[in-house]
Formats: sequence, structure tokens, C-alpha cells
Amino acid sequence: MEKEMRGPPPPTIQGASSEAPGKLLLSRAEVKALGIPGSNVTWLRNEQRGRFPRRIRIGGTRVCWDRAEILTWIEERRAERAHHHYADYA
Repeated sequence: MEKEMRGPPPPTIQGASSEAPGKLLLSRAEVKALGIPGSNVTWLRNEQRGRFPRRIRIGGTRVCWDRAEILTWIEERRAERAHHHYADYA
């Protein structure tokens, strides 16, 4: 038996996985699954310094991150590596 859909379909984000089409928020585990290392404290410090997207509190101690902001942050890191050199090799 098919479930009837009501209302418009959820918005989709370019690059969204087929497992969760239109998913707008990412849990801590999902952010880590994207390959972003670090502890909760490290992420919090970087958020406070403006170096990482700020979390969204959705209730109690449950937090998540905006998927579009995380994907943009990743793209910015990729672009940054083209201009940043850790050491000069001659």
C-alpha cells in the first residue's frame, strides 16, 4: 500500500546523497562521516573563532549543522589549499 504524499516535495541540495534526498541538517556522526575530524570541543572552539559553521541547537543537548554550510566549508578548504604552502621545497 502506497503512502499518499501531501504538499510539495522537500527541497533538494546539490550533492545530497540518494539515501536522504532533501536532507537539510546533519548530525555530529554525519558530519564526521564526511571526513571532518575533530572532537566536539575542537569543533566548538573553531565555531566560536569563525573557522567552522556554527551548530544549530534543536533541543536539549541535541545539535546539528546546516548541510549547505558544511559543504561550502569543505569547498572553501579545497580552494584554500591551492594558495597555501606549508613548506617550500626547492
